[in-house]
Amino acid sequence: MGKPTTWRMRTFAMLAAVGLLGGQGLTAQACTSFVVKGSDGGRVYARTMEFGQPLNSQAVLIQRGTALRGNGPDGKIGNGLAWTSRYAMVGLNALGLKDVLPDGMNEKGLAGGLLYFSGYAKFQAVSPDQTQRSINSAQ
Repeated sequence: MGKPTTWRMRTFAMLAAVGLLGGQGLTAQACTSFVVKGSDGGRVYARTMEFGQPLNSQAVLIQRGTALRGNGPDGKIGNGLAWTSRYAMVGLNALGLKDVLPDGMNEKGLAGGLLYFSGYAKFQAVSPDQTQRSINSAQ
């Protein structure tokens, strides 16, 4: 193996820090995402999952052209915004919800994750007449 590159050293340092902190027995109720950029210009998206309950995630594929309907801001299932997926998506679901991907990537390479910041994130209030144009923050 040749001389370590800057991105390799940064990646090693990041993984070492995560490993050290993970062994401290700290409890957290939040998530963090980050991107590591390689010397070739490529990027790797990753996230942490410090969540206090099992999410029972399963791999999910949502085909291009799938009709989807969000939950409204009140949390009621299927009364929010309706749309048809433009791109296929693959990811991990949570709690058995087939069409909610807290972590995933679409066929064009756009990746993202649902981050949990209990007590910090605030969302706008939505009036009942706007429910069908809105989507629950968990989606």
